Amino acid sequence: MNKKNYMKGTFRIARISGIPLRIHWTFLLIIAWVVFVGLDGEGVINLNHLSNLLISVFTLFTCVILHELGHALAARRYGISTLNIVLLPIGGVAMLERLPVDPRQELAVAFAGPAVNFLIALIFLPVLLVMDSRVIGEMSNFILNINQGAFPPFRVSFFHWFAFFLVTLNIIVGLFNLIPAMPMDGGRVLRALLAIKLPRHKATQIAATIGAIISGVIVIYGVFNKNWILVFIGLYVFTSAFGEFRTIKNELFLAENKVSQLMDTNFSMINEETSLKKVVEAFTLQDLNYLIVQGNSGGVVGVLTQESVLEAVKNIEDQQRSIGSFFPFPAVKTELNESLQNALNAMYTNKRAALTVMKDDEVMGIIDRDTIHHFLK
Repeated sequence: MNKKNYMKGTFRIARISGIPLRIHWTFLLIIAWVVFVGLDGEGVINLNHLSNLLISVFTLFTCVILHELGHALAARRYGISTLNIVLLPIGGVAMLERLPVDPRQELAVAFAGPAVNFLIALIFLPVLLVMDSRVIGEMSNFILNINQGAFPPFRVSFFHWFAFFLVTLNIIVGLFNLIPAMPMDGGRVLRALLAIKLPRHKATQIAATIGAIISGVIVIYGVFNKNWILVFIGLYVFTSAFGEFRTIKNELFLAENKVSQLMDTNFSMINEETSLKKVVEAFTLQDLNYLIVQGNSGGVVGVLTQESVLEAVKNIEDQQRSIGSFFPFPAVKTELNESLQNALNAMYTNKRAALTVMKDDEVMGIIDRDTIHHFLK
């Protein structure tokens, strides 16, 4: 997943459970579609039709948000943060800072979204069980004719119709997302199940291939039936499936290369009692990329970058304060012969931009996230 691509053209509208909820500008196309379908035969807005559609669309995307929140909360359980939830015209995306490496964790995170939809359907299902079958048939006809702008008058209470709509909608959304095509939840579930027995890259290759075949069938079916929404969804699934495979290829590439190949040796050591003023001078005069902070006991307690120090200078008036009094320590370490993939995972897990590279008890250098990402390009 290319997070930068998803972030372009979005703006934040809320924060849910500490996660920013963003909406893409193309979401306005949904509003335009609602208004268009709400027109009657003479081109005049039919308020009854329009209000029904608005309720339907609002309900749909509320369920989509809850679906993505299910992924986010499941990922949080395994120490993985969610950067944003982004709403698109075709659904939503929970942008995790990283994907779970453990296939069982990925299985739980992938299934959490559809599980939320099935839970919502289960909550409202008892309402349907006590309703007349003829009424259910009428409401089924109502839902099937939404795209044609046909809105038969309600002969049941709003609550009964809303319960029916929620049950039907969430079953459809849950099942649709379980189609075994990457990057849909079903594709991730398939990849996780395969990865229990197979290498991760091989499992991804199989899941991506199956996803490409399914997306091809969706596109062909959409073309023959002139359903351009299905064509768009099929093309989206196809390109995203191979994007996912490229991501795994990058992970495999990083797993085969060592920290020692990319570590930065342009650093110096300072004591945690050193003043902020002297730290600024050290960066300025020595043209360093990093300063490694040693504790009074001799061990490494932190890593300083120019950016972090300059930011501190803006907010702290007393530059004689010791550097150890306000920077977030301790340091996170990695070994000289560790893989770049494990080093990158350690950065995400510990929320660090850089790691101290060690050999035995000796500091050999620094490896940072930006260097690894640049290496992939």
